[in-house]
Amino acid sequence: MKNKDLFVDVHIRKACELFKVKPEEVTPEMRRHAKELNFSLNYDSFSGGGLGHPKTIDELIEQELANE
Repeated sequence: MKNKDLFVDVHIRKACELFKVKPEEVTPEMRRHAKELNFSLNYDSFSGGGLGHPKTIDELIEQELANE
């Protein structure tokens, strides 16, 4: 295993989980959606639930799909 194989961008990893694809199949748009989701989870969870309560991953995905 080479050093470059050890690094996987956190947003690419999230996109792989969300879209059930391999890292090399992640498009810039998929990564952008995953990045938005990652930041939403972090900021909502650590801000005391600024939107009323911390959202679950399922709630955030549902919201994201509804907005498209």
